[in-house]
Amino acid sequence: MKVTIASHRTPRAAGVTAAASAIATPAITSAGPTKIAPRPVTVATPTGIAAPTTASGTFARGQRGPGAERAIGPIRPRGGQIRPEVAAHEVPMAASEPEPSAKLISASRRGDVPRYYAQWFAERRRDGFAEYRTAFGVPGRVSLRSSDVLAYLFWTRDARPFMPELRALLTEGAVCALQFTINGYGRELEPHRPSLRGAIESFRAVASLLPGPESIQWRYDPIILSERYPPSYHVARFRSLADQLEGYTKVVNVSVVEPYIKAVRRMADDRVRYRAVDPRRHRSVAKRYPDLPVAADAAALLRTLATVADEHGAELRICCNPEYAEQAAAPASQCIGAELFAPYGAQVSSRVAALPDAPSRSACRCLRSVDIGMDNTCLAGCKYCYVTTSLEAAIKNYRAHDPRSPFLRR
Repeated sequence: MKVTIASHRTPRAAGVTAAASAIATPAITSAGPTKIAPRPVTVATPTGIAAPTTASGTFARGQRGPGAERAIGPIRPRGGQIRPEVAAHEVPMAASEPEPSAKLISASRRGDVPRYYAQWFAERRRDGFAEYRTAFGVPGRVSLRSSDVLAYLFWTRDARPFMPELRALLTEGAVCALQFTINGYGRELEPHRPSLRGAIESFRAVASLLPGPESIQWRYDPIILSERYPPSYHVARFRSLADQLEGYTKVVNVSVVEPYIKAVRRMADDRVRYRAVDPRRHRSVAKRYPDLPVAADAAALLRTLATVADEHGAELRICCNPEYAEQAAAPASQCIGAELFAPYGAQVSSRVAALPDAPSRSACRCLRSVDIGMDNTCLAGCKYCYVTTSLEAAIKNYRAHDPRSPFLRR
């Protein structure tokens, strides 16, 4: 199936096509803020951890910089240099329509594959399959042959390292959509996030490649309420981001930070206000933190954010927080759903809509997908993350990462 990639820029979006074509695979930077200057752009990673590859297919070396938290030293994933023949444009072209049993591939709710593991994904497509383990440790294998993939859904904070592969996928006629997170918290919560400027550039560049703004959804997620981040902060930040993303997306997904034990421990801030603890789902937290503050002011904030989103041509939806969705009179999210794939035509979106429900947690409305990511692989180090045990664990796994391995990590 071939898809015509049409521009859907609004007047606000003028000039982005040139920026999209100029984005290069990243070099390395320190744990400090990413500097988006003349190309090539840089991507923030933990100190000394090399971004997976440069545009030439060889690994860049780590660099230390001001504000670095620790010096890990330059590393290479275990596979050494990437085979130069595995360039994105050399992946076999799509030869047929997806089979009736074709799967929706998610990459990944459990780690930022586009940002950190673009070369691994290219290798997996070249070999035609990927292997993974579920959150419960159950191994699996899925075909990535064109005829066996219904669609791809990518989850990222920064797609710049992935742009060559995304262009190749779309050129081949693959169906692709993205969930793209931009929050902009301080480094004490998101130590290795991309700069806001870099993230917005990346979002716009991706959106300009896709067949419609429905195929990329913004995630302002999670919402953290505290003394440092009161409702007034969120209204101002959200309005600024919505202004810069207007015309590039139709949906913004939000949720209030969940009181997972790993997140509560890492944030270590008794002024953070969480979604109310559910003793059945948050047993450890209920026992160890019986007086955890609750975000009682979240519903009013969400109503305001919904108004701001509407003013910028987007709909605010609330992910897995039914109590806030009801109080704020806002629709529930469906982060893996047919709407993301509507620009690819009725046949594609109807096939996605026919997938069975596969909630990942209470109140989740996602449809079934096969997630090829794995936990403890993301190097962003976000303190509120519930997937990564620790940044140290992720670094250890990245050191051992082999881009030629069927698994993202062993």
